[in-house]
Amino acid sequence: MSEDWAVRTARPASLEEVLRVVTPAVGRLGVRTEVSEQWVVVTDGNDRPRVWIGRPHRSADGQGVDLDLCATGHDVVAEYGAPESLVRDVAGALASALGGVAERRSLAIVPDEPDLSAPYQALPDDCPADALTDTQALVIQSQQRIALTPWLVHQQQWVARHGLGLTVVTPATSSLTPAASAMLRVTGSRWVVDTGDTLYDGHLGLRLSWDGREFSASDDLDPAFAPLASDTWAPLVHAEVVHPYDAPMRIGELTADVCRSAGLTPPSWAGIIEPPESAYDPELITDVAQQVSPGPSRFVITGSGFDGMLDVIPQPPGVVEQMEVTADPRHGRLPSEALAEFAVGVIDAGAEIAVLGYRRSTGGRLVPSRMTGPTVPAVAVFARRRFPDLSDAGALRLAGRSARLVETPLPAVVVEYDAEPGTPEGDEAAARLIRLIEGLAMHDIHLRDAGA
Repeated sequence: MSEDWAVRTARPASLEEVLRVVTPAVGRLGVRTEVSEQWVVVTDGNDRPRVWIGRPHRSADGQGVDLDLCATGHDVVAEYGAPESLVRDVAGALASALGGVAERRSLAIVPDEPDLSAPYQALPDDCPADALTDTQALVIQSQQRIALTPWLVHQQQWVARHGLGLTVVTPATSSLTPAASAMLRVTGSRWVVDTGDTLYDGHLGLRLSWDGREFSASDDLDPAFAPLASDTWAPLVHAEVVHPYDAPMRIGELTADVCRSAGLTPPSWAGIIEPPESAYDPELITDVAQQVSPGPSRFVITGSGFDGMLDVIPQPPGVVEQMEVTADPRHGRLPSEALAEFAVGVIDAGAEIAVLGYRRSTGGRLVPSRMTGPTVPAVAVFARRRFPDLSDAGALRLAGRSARLVETPLPAVVVEYDAEPGTPEGDEAAARLIRLIEGLAMHDIHLRDAGA
C-alpha cells in the first residue's frame, strides 16, 4: 500500500524549491527530478524511487470539503515498503519550510493483501504501482476518498505505456469522486473492493476471484454491494448541445447557464485533475479544447455544493459540449415550480438535451462501493431542432403521457416524472427515460450526420 500525504501550504513552491527543501531531510538518500518534470523523486542507494513529491496545485482537505477551504498543496506519495519515517520526514520538511501542514490521507483501514498463488513480478525502478503481474498493475489505496489526483493520472499513464491493466484496490469504506470513477471506466481500469472476506468490483458489484495473475468476475453480486435503506438521493444534472463549426463558439457557457437553471451557482473551478486548478472560464476551456482537437477533452468542474465533468467532443456536425454535475443531497428534491423553471432555463440557454434527476448517495457527492442504480428523472427536455424529422405527434407518443410540447422560448418536448426515488415507480421512471432516449436516437440529426 502506498503511503499518501498532502502538504497544504500558504503559497506554491516550484520543484526546484522542493528539491532544495527535501535534500537535507533525506540524508544520504539520493534526490532527482522525474523526467516528466512533474515530480521530485527521492531514491535509495540503488537509485530506486521511494517517495514522489508533486507540483503545487489547489488542494482540498482529505475529506473533500467545499472549495472555500482549499489551499495550495503538494502530493507526497511513498512506494509500498518504503520506511514509514521517510515519507513523514519529507512531508514534515516541506510543510515546515513552506509554512504549511502535512496531512496523512490514508484514513481508512488497510485492505488485506491478495492471497497470491504466484509471486509478484519485480517492480521496475520507475514503477508507481504497488504490485505487478504480467497483465495487471495493482495500486492499493486506503483513503476514504479516492480522487483524480496527479498521482492516479501518473499511474494510469505508466500502466498504459506498458500495456497493462490498472487495478485500484480499496477497502469497502472508500469512495471515488465522479471524475476518478469516470477515468477508471473510460480507460478500462478496474476498481476492486476488499472487504476482508471477499473481493468485488466496486462499480458492478460482481464478486471477484484472484488467481495470482488477474481478477476474474463471477455472475454473483457481493452482499456488501447492496444499497442501504438509509441512503439519500443527490440531485444530478445532465445537459448537452452541439456547437456548429461555422458559428462563434464559447464552450462552457451552456454549462454555467444549466447550473443556474438547476438552482446551483455557476462552476467556480475547472481543470484536468482534482482539485481543478483554474478558475472557471469558458474562453480558457474553449482554447484548451481547440488545442486538443480533433481529440476529445474532459474537464473536472466544481462549484458551491457540486462536482462534475464537462466533456468536449468534436464530431462531424460540430463540437459537443456535454456536462454532468452531482449536487449535495442537502439540496433536496426540487418542487414542481422549480422543475418548470429549470425546463424554461435550459431551453433558453440553448441546451438540446437536458435531464434533472436524483442519484442514490451515501450522503455526499462521491461514488460509493455500493449499488447506486440508474438516475431517477424528475424532468427531461429535448429541443425539437435536434429531431427535425420526428413529428410532434411522434415525439409525444415516444415521450409518454406526461410529455408536453412548448413553443417558447424555443420549441421543445418537456417530460415530467412524478416518481419517488427508491420506489418501484422511480425505477420505472428511469426505465421510461432510457427507452425515450433510445427512441429519439433514431431521429437524432447529429447522430445521423456523424454516421451513427
